Amino acid sequence: AAGVLTVTSGVDLAAQSLGFQRFTDPGRQSSDRVADADLEKSSAGLYATAGLDLGRLSVEAGGRAEIARIAGEGSLGSTLDDSKAHRGLAATAALRWRVPDKARAWVRVDRTYRYPFLDEQISYYNYGFDGFLEDLDAEQGYGVAIGAAGGPWAGRWGRLQVAADAHLLDMSDEIAFNGATFVNENLAETRHLGATLQATWTAGPARLQASYTGQRTTFRSG
Repeated sequence: AAGVLTVTSGVDLAAQSLGFQRFTDPGRQSSDRVADADLEKSSAGLYATAGLDLGRLSVEAGGRAEIARIAGEGSLGSTLDDSKAHRGLAATAALRWRVPDKARAWVRVDRTYRYPFLDEQISYYNYGFDGFLEDLDAEQGYGVAIGAAGGPWAGRWGRLQVAADAHLLDMSDEIAFNGATFVNENLAETRHLGATLQATWTAGPARLQASYTGQRTTFRSG
């Protein structure tokens, strides 16, 4: 039989704004104002996904392109008049196999990104450095995930279900707060490895579940 093809596409727009003032006295008199700024983040994205269902086998692919702008104007103790544009590209492809009520398996590869949050790109907490972090870039990464699950299998002593999955994610420019410099910074290249195992046994009203999750993160350079 012919497969079923599903295609989805769209455009999304988002905008955030924050008016910020800080005073040296709870009375909030204009003479006590030491910071007055308008912060904003706007973005526009275009995405498309496609899936082909062939019964036991299904294939999915998709992508997203996005541009965002973060800007600040006013004063945070010193003059603030800065902006930065970020461009992101994400993509995914997945292959899934399943036998209904018996087993399933999957593999997925991804390209991902994350823009700085508004308060990551612009520090305004009066803690260490306040200002626009021009050198802070978006995070980017490539990953692969695999997994399988089986059951429920019925036996004399009950029903058993098991599942396992593992992933690898290589990231560049992850954003983290540096306690020595009191600013957000991009980290050197990192690698995230993880795995999860789970088993569930059911017998009548009784249910027992056991699981294990492991995660290891290392620097690939720097």
